[in-house]
Amino acid sequence: MPRETHAMPARHSCYPFIPLFVQVIIIMSLARPSWATPIPPFQSVLAAAPSLFPRKAVVENRDGQIVVIDSDSLQFIPQGPASDGSGSAFNAAAIIWFLFAFAIGVPLTIAGIRGSRFTTAVATGLALALGGWAAIINTMGVPDIGDIPLTLIVLGMYVGGFSLGLFSFARAGGIALLCLEGGFAVGVRAVIMKDNLLLPIYGVNWVIVAVTTVASAILLLFRQRAAILLSATSCGTFLTGLGVDLILHKQDGMSRGLRSLFDRNSAHIADLIGNGYHPTISTIIVIGVSLAVIPVAAFAQHKIFTKPFYPTDSDDDEVLEDLKSRIASKFFEKPPSRFSM
Repeated sequence: MPRETHAMPARHSCYPFIPLFVQVIIIMSLARPSWATPIPPFQSVLAAAPSLFPRKAVVENRDGQIVVIDSDSLQFIPQGPASDGSGSAFNAAAIIWFLFAFAIGVPLTIAGIRGSRFTTAVATGLALALGGWAAIINTMGVPDIGDIPLTLIVLGMYVGGFSLGLFSFARAGGIALLCLEGGFAVGVRAVIMKDNLLLPIYGVNWVIVAVTTVASAILLLFRQRAAILLSATSCGTFLTGLGVDLILHKQDGMSRGLRSLFDRNSAHIADLIGNGYHPTISTIIVIGVSLAVIPVAAFAQHKIFTKPFYPTDSDDDEVLEDLKSRIASKFFEKPPSRFSM
């Protein structure tokens, strides 16, 4: 079979104001080297994903139709659409999701560093909502619980986490979650920029997500303000981009990519393998722009909002310095002599 050849992109094809890592991701998403060319789905069922789904799920191609069999009971596993609760077209569930994405994403993008309690509350809410959403879509059977109930459950988790994050005792945890989510949002966007995810080996895509998440956490340890700025804008641009893409492509763009990455439900195998994930050029552009805006929005927030993330940060610094001086005087200063006056 002849090898496919592809012309290398010209040096001037990427605009200079787009960060290098975004340029690399966009080029990888548009290029189709021979080693990454997807195998036709019916031929790759057993070769491409032996460990992606529960071991008891045996996938077969019978007369051009994907069927899934439980290896323990030898019964067919009912198959349904890989639904994530985002609805269809512009029905009620779909409208709720993109309004939610804009309501959270825009404030984080333009003023996340100024939000203090709001921003940490959002981070806590998003952590609970994401975990709950992933757990539900991976465990519901056929028929599923429906888009509206799923949406309301996930939003209820978000509200609960948001309420918890408003309290002062959740401040440190909220900042940590925000920075983890910021790196996570970068990695997720990177791997859904290409057909059937960025790399053909499913697990390696999650390694990329893990690396960006850990990198953001490390940045928090050494540069707290920079980490908060970049993470808030990363989460904000992710949600804003998702809202834009839901309007443009409904459930076939980023929404489908998220399902391809998160959904390993054995009841959704036929849909995930048979239909795959094929982002359009406009979806790739939305994702690329949302990544490119991160440093720009973070720098703008840094210049506009010069106060600390929490108004009490300066007071905390004074208390910390006083504590350090007390410790130093206790352990390093020589005690007065008992013969001194």
